Amino acid sequence: MFHKTKSWPIIILAIPLLLWAWDSTASIRGAIDAGFDLARGRIVLLAYGFPPSYRDEYTLLLKERYGIERRQIALCLVSKSLVAYAGSYNRLRVAATKAKFHRDVFTQTAEDARRIWLHTAPGFTPQRRVEYLFSWIPDTPRHRACFRSLKPGMSMEEAVKQCGRADEEIGRDNYVFVYHFADGGTASIAAASLKSIQHVDFHE
Repeated sequence: MFHKTKSWPIIILAIPLLLWAWDSTASIRGAIDAGFDLARGRIVLLAYGFPPSYRDEYTLLLKERYGIERRQIALCLVSKSLVAYAGSYNRLRVAATKAKFHRDVFTQTAEDARRIWLHTAPGFTPQRRVEYLFSWIPDTPRHRACFRSLKPGMSMEEAVKQCGRADEEIGRDNYVFVYHFADGGTASIAAASLKSIQHVDFHE
């Protein structure tokens, strides 16, 4: 009984020390675990925080296109050690993925997932899609001359800042932003990606 009684202070002191050691090595553990997973051919992306609305589409596309598993490990309440662990794990994982596929598959897949979600989620009218994407950019008057100055490769954000927000987005596989002129006729901007428009068409 004497020895058990004397061991309790040691155990009490050891617990916070072990917790501190576990937290302080989070970044190292993340890199080690990522290395083990890579060696086994597993590609996993760790996610935390409130997930985006298009989470399901993003998760599915990553798995179907690249065999990458997206794993949600926490929501909004996260510890510093968890952030350090996930950050270290994902850094090695993202670098290996870019080296394998020679491009940023995560950014492109996220954009594709958002486009699919906007075109399939209930309640998204053609007008509401535009509001969702560009409500933060002040609207401006539209003129035909402005649309003629747009060049392929410009971002849709640049186009909106120059020519105003579209009246509707009616695309499916790609984006198609439609502008209606007060004197009749329309202009439409086609884009597979919001980062790069493809062409502008006029319809009288």
